[in-house]
Amino acid sequence: MGRVGYMSGYLEKTTKPPTALAYFIDDSDPSQDDPYFYLTRRPHGAEDEKHNLVCVGGPEVAIGDREEYIYDYDYPEKMHEDIDTFIRRTHYSDAEKKINYEFTLHGLMGYTPNRVRVIGSEPKNSALLYNLGCNGIGILPSIYGGKRISKIIGGQNIRPSIFDPKG
Repeated sequence: MGRVGYMSGYLEKTTKPPTALAYFIDDSDPSQDDPYFYLTRRPHGAEDEKHNLVCVGGPEVAIGDREEYIYDYDYPEKMHEDIDTFIRRTHYSDAEKKINYEFTLHGLMGYTPNRVRVIGSEPKNSALLYNLGCNGIGILPSIYGGKRISKIIGGQNIRPSIFDPKG
């Protein structure tokens, strides 16, 4: 069973410092394993038009082993609503103002059986490679992951690690 993860981003005035945070949700769906949201805020844009880029992600949906993932399908309204509810509860101070999400994306998420994010080949499809770091939350692990992925692509024999589904 795989997962599809969702993220949205918007621009705001540069009034707050950069940050990277993870939030574990107490009142979440018990069918999900340790659901959480993450938020990053960082400077974005040219010097004359600088903003903060705020990215929020976390909602995931299960996808069956033989179910096709379609990378260009529409971003589900439910994910917009979940992210919007979270961001209004934790970060965005003007509840009446509509948030203009300028960026939305979704993608396959690879996990080991104990829910550690995968770095490496998907066991059921070796052409699919996962790297775990994204959006500031996992920047250091993604550097490690990039090195590991390059070794896999280069055909080097690497030892299993905690990020390996076979490890």
